[in-house]
Amino acid sequence: MEYKFREAVSKNQHIMDRFIFDKDFLNRLEHLVFLSKKIFSGEKGGVRRSGSYGSGLEYADHRQYNSGDDMRYIDWNLYGRSGKLYTKTFLEDEDINIYILIDRSRSMDYGLPSKLDYALTLSASLGYVGLSHLERVGAGYFSDNIERIIPPRRGKHHMSTYMDFLFSFVPGDGTDLNTSLENFSAQVKIPGLLVILSDFIDEKGYERGLNYLLFRKFDVHVLQVLSRQEIAPDLTGRFRLKSLEGDEYRDMDIDASDVESYQEELSRYNSGLRMFCESRGILYQQAITDIPFDRVLTEYFQRQL
Repeated sequence: MEYKFREAVSKNQHIMDRFIFDKDFLNRLEHLVFLSKKIFSGEKGGVRRSGSYGSGLEYADHRQYNSGDDMRYIDWNLYGRSGKLYTKTFLEDEDINIYILIDRSRSMDYGLPSKLDYALTLSASLGYVGLSHLERVGAGYFSDNIERIIPPRRGKHHMSTYMDFLFSFVPGDGTDLNTSLENFSAQVKIPGLLVILSDFIDEKGYERGLNYLLFRKFDVHVLQVLSRQEIAPDLTGRFRLKSLEGDEYRDMDIDASDVESYQEELSRYNSGLRMFCESRGILYQQAITDIPFDRVLTEYFQRQL
């Protein structure tokens, strides 16, 4: 798999100008593959335990026997004790599709490293881990609408296609999370695990789009990508500020109290996103661009154990 990753990178020479895919990076990826093995269950790749009942190997519970049930799964010991027929139920094995959805709106082109570059590093790493476990991995990107999707595929050969896709675009225009997420859901016929990498900064909100994904039975994970410079800005004095997703300029005198008010507002916004996600069973995690990517993903995998 490491060779395939290097091969995929070599086909995208412009990547090397922005990212460091060296031996240390690959070693860190392999460590992530090792750590994540516990959440990619099943004897063969691409298999997880679903929440639905079937004839898989993992015992789940009993239920009363109904006419037509498979006689092989009757629990005769329980019948001997109770005089009633019960069948064993099992968690069903199923393939899962993993989708990585990346926000390429203009607000993502901010910070050092930029939020978009950091999101792409996380996306490349998640794809590598998923494909190493023989999962089906696909991807998409959006700004004010969903723009392009590559369908999930399995196998080492897909790494090159996946990398080509990730590094084929530049920051776009404004953001419309609700429209983008709804249209993504409409285009994808088979739900699966969806990991959204975005700063989630959108004055139009995100609630409707996330709710629609849940309605469509996606397992939604949110990685909110933020820059340290926007969390703790070092700004005092006279500045000309430009909207990240517009052409408006504003000249302002900024003092410490302005910075404090901004940080309080940003903290409230981020807390609202976190509480919205947690109240609906959506995994939420912040990904700050000055934190090593493998540390962020290690925490992400550990939270799923």
